[in-house]
Amino acid sequence: MPPPSPHSPLHRSFALVRRRRLGVNLLRVLALLTVACLVVASVLIASDVAYQPSRLARLASLAAGALAVGAGAWWWLRRVWRPLSDLHVALLIETVHPQLQGLALAAAGRSCATPGSDLAQLLNEAMRDEAERRLGALDLAAVIDSRPLARNIGLTLTMLAAAVLIVVAAPEQSARELQRTLTPWRQLPPSAAELAARASSAAQERAARELALAASRAASAAQAPVSFHVSPGAVDLARGGMLDVACTVSRVDGPVQVRVRLSDGSWRDLSMEAAADDARSFTAQLTDLDDDSAYCVVMGAQRSPVYAITVYDRATVLDLHADYQAPAYAQEPPRTLKGGDLEALSGSVAHLTLRGSVALGTAQLLCDDGTAITLTVHGDTAVGDVPIDHDGGYRLSACDARSRHALDGLAAHYAIHAIIDQPPTLTLLYPALDEEVHPLATIAIAADVSDDVGLKDVRLVSAYGLEEPRSEHRSCMLAATGRPARHLLAQFTIDLKQRPVHLGDTIIFHVEAEDVKGQQVTTDPYVLKVRDYELMQTYVDGGHPPGNGTASYATLMGALHDLAARKAQLTAAQFHAECAHIAQLYLRVDPYSPLPFPYR
Repeated sequence: MPPPSPHSPLHRSFALVRRRRLGVNLLRVLALLTVACLVVASVLIASDVAYQPSRLARLASLAAGALAVGAGAWWWLRRVWRPLSDLHVALLIETVHPQLQGLALAAAGRSCATPGSDLAQLLNEAMRDEAERRLGALDLAAVIDSRPLARNIGLTLTMLAAAVLIVVAAPEQSARELQRTLTPWRQLPPSAAELAARASSAAQERAARELALAASRAASAAQAPVSFHVSPGAVDLARGGMLDVACTVSRVDGPVQVRVRLSDGSWRDLSMEAAADDARSFTAQLTDLDDDSAYCVVMGAQRSPVYAITVYDRATVLDLHADYQAPAYAQEPPRTLKGGDLEALSGSVAHLTLRGSVALGTAQLLCDDGTAITLTVHGDTAVGDVPIDHDGGYRLSACDARSRHALDGLAAHYAIHAIIDQPPTLTLLYPALDEEVHPLATIAIAADVSDDVGLKDVRLVSAYGLEEPRSEHRSCMLAATGRPARHLLAQFTIDLKQRPVHLGDTIIFHVEAEDVKGQQVTTDPYVLKVRDYELMQTYVDGGHPPGNGTASYATLMGALHDLAARKAQLTAAQFHAECAHIAQLYLRVDPYSPLPFPYR
């Protein structure tokens, strides 16, 4: 079926739903943007009234608010302009009008299908005609839910009404706050109310000051010169900071002012405010100090000494890390960890590196036990070695080279954790108990060994009867890395066929393990006892058995079968010796007499 033309009733129905959705969503975006603008303006005005920020702070707040509103508008408009496919539109219609029973979805899907046979084409055209007929009888405007739009418009109108009421209640103050908030780059003249308040306050202060000055002049006409007590005196100040100046004079002979040297070398006088509880104490605040300066307090022809204001740039920590060097026995490669908290194997050394944003003057590390370590300074970097031998902590302090002020970004306290190297753990897997073994047995011994740093050696120490103990070693080095393993399954064997054994002989053994630090552990000693051969159930000569019995026929056949299997690996002399051994054990014959069976 060829796709319907863009002017078909089906496509017009879908286009109507799309236009309805676009219009509703655009109105919603407009309402939401209006609410967002009102909220941002309210927040800016409230912060301006509450905190009275500087012009730069107001400008930054306005930029941030505009950026937030712009980002929201961009996000909303992207969602609004996202195109809807015919299937999506049909699904919206079917959701609101379920009586279509999937007809709209089928028509939308068939409009994109590949043409088929003539019969299928006729069926598709009939389905599309039926869908167009039913869609034409429906209210497609109700497909798009306009209730969220109504709520958004209601919220917008409510906020607009509240804003209008505020403006009507205080038009002058509202206009002034809007100008201060929305045009922070403008310098607004003081309002009439502010001017009246200032004038009234100034008049009261002048009257009170004149009375105080008159009384002071009358009482101290013949006194000594005025003395000034100024605080804080000479001071170091972070760039852009402010300075509170306080001054107490011995007597008041006139207006008290603070004189400040500007960046161009000129001086400027600023009035000082009288303290409420002391007529001879005055205060003033110096703001936005970006360069080295100086100040003094003047009263008439008299003045205090000049005090220097040294402006410095605040220094911060850019990097703090530690390079760890483990003890030599651990054979661990160096590693680096960020931060000041130190954790390593006991006996390690942490090479601490501190880098600041400016050149450093001094840096020191003070441990909790009172030990002090002075770090070596090279420009903006300070380094020092910290031994990791016990748990504890330390405090790190550093200052810049110019103004000797502490760096920002250092924690109040850093932890030191020394990891104790524990001895190896050794578990004997088998045999785990004293046992009796066959005279021709190959005894398997296995132990599970692990260590938190590395293993050096695992040994089987065994003694046969009264013989001297023998040690058999297992390597603990990993071939891939060349470093000691931390876990090992050590396996050993004791072959009784390699020695003459007798009933009642004993083998005492234990397993030892040693780590790279030299710490050793050992298992309990275990005893293996050689038991007798089984008694024969069928005798060789058919008569009565000897007094102590003879070997089991099954055991004899097993020994002979084992010897036959290994014959190709033995020389004639070795084969003859093993035959003699079997004859002695099983047949109770003289090993030096001729054998009952030849070598062949």
